[in-house]
Amino acid sequence: MKFHGDVILIDPCYAVRNQADCEICRYGEEMSALGFSQFVYVDTVWEYMGRVYDSRTGRVLGTFGTETHALCALYYHELLNYNPDYFKEYGNAVHPEKSVSTCTILKDFSGEIEANPEKGCLIGTGNICFTAKLNQEEEDFSKAIERTGGQKTSFSLYYKAKRKTPLTEPEISDYEKIIAHHQKYYPLAKRNCENFCVYQTAEQDIVFSGAVKFPDSEYMAVDYWLRCLTKITELLSGCEWHVSFEDISLIFDKHDGWRFPTDEEYESPIKKERLSCS
Repeated sequence: MKFHGDVILIDPCYAVRNQADCEICRYGEEMSALGFSQFVYVDTVWEYMGRVYDSRTGRVLGTFGTETHALCALYYHELLNYNPDYFKEYGNAVHPEKSVSTCTILKDFSGEIEANPEKGCLIGTGNICFTAKLNQEEEDFSKAIERTGGQKTSFSLYYKAKRKTPLTEPEISDYEKIIAHHQKYYPLAKRNCENFCVYQTAEQDIVFSGAVKFPDSEYMAVDYWLRCLTKITELLSGCEWHVSFEDISLIFDKHDGWRFPTDEEYESPIKKERLSCS
């Protein structure tokens, strides 16, 4: 689909005025029913944060949030004509609980935008070349959920560290402060997970172990506690770690910390990279 002008990339649920219009446009699949002359729609499969990447440089051009696992490209002026109150309501908004802008506006775009249903993304080619998709980390997380069978209503993150020498008092004090800080500022209150637990164990050489349970597949909650665990991993030097989400072993990246494996890593796991960190 060709576009020439300001284009907005947005979840249709943020664009429509009310529930009746949602039904008229089939929740974004037929935006022409609401008077939009040009639109491209794609099912993003999952309801998470997304980014718009410059296809040439990889630079992030913007972000978006999805509430209905959908994304569409529209002319911005047509959105304002259809819903004059849009900017007041959502123009400066962030995705609920996710600190990400609800949309990205591409000024003076000239080119073509098409949907890739298999990858759940929008691809633009022209004076601005872009790909609008879920974050890679979230894609890997989504696939991990699928690998667990996708039918579970709760999930658990397990962590264990081995070291020949026991933890020192300063190390224990420091990791307790890290956990307390993250408990205090956890952004989703209690509805999305239990506390970050540390077990008291008599197992030989196990210096740190525990688990945290999530009652749903909310990526932000899992990502939050993985960042907490990354700080603890960096604090406790010389440990051999095993971290898993259900039965899927996670990977410790020197730059990004604990993360989910990509498709290639899942098929050809590199044990050393997953299990050890010093």
